[in-house]
Amino acid sequence: MFQFMHRARKYIIGAVAGIALTFAFQAGASNLLTGSKVVATKDVTLNGKTIGQAAIINNYSYLPVRATAEALGLKIDLTGGSINLNSVQQTSQSLTEEQIKSRISEIAKQLTDNATLKQQTEEQIAYYTNRTDGEKYLAPLQSTLDYVNELIEKLTTERSDLESQLQSLQNQ
Repeated sequence: MFQFMHRARKYIIGAVAGIALTFAFQAGASNLLTGSKVVATKDVTLNGKTIGQAAIINNYSYLPVRATAEALGLKIDLTGGSINLNSVQQTSQSLTEEQIKSRISEIAKQLTDNATLKQQTEEQIAYYTNRTDGEKYLAPLQSTLDYVNELIEKLTTERSDLESQLQSLQNQ
């Protein structure tokens, strides 16, 4: 369980860092958002469960930090004029066969979702590549594509590890 939790924690922190970096670049490129109008809101879901709503401002969506962090099991620290997200240490225990099967199922869904996101991002890159105004969108899209590819690779590796653990448990 410790290895799983350690690995899962790295993925979650990596995902949050990737999201934060993506939005940091977008926020920097769009100057200050002060006075910007929220044109819409969209539900944010995690594993099929709605965790909050994202504000749509200047064609970018902004995740609710507190709701997202709580859903991911992260602790929020607001000291020093910035928002710091920290993982919560969990006790070590071995995974049961049912927990492994459940996690493999979660990974399968995440892989499907990320494959869809990858395809959509590739389509957007192809679309903006041929447009005169598309240059400003290509770098963030490529960054997103790189991140999704990395995440797919990590999830695939984790699934393989879990399948090996499951096989070992079933052979006992």
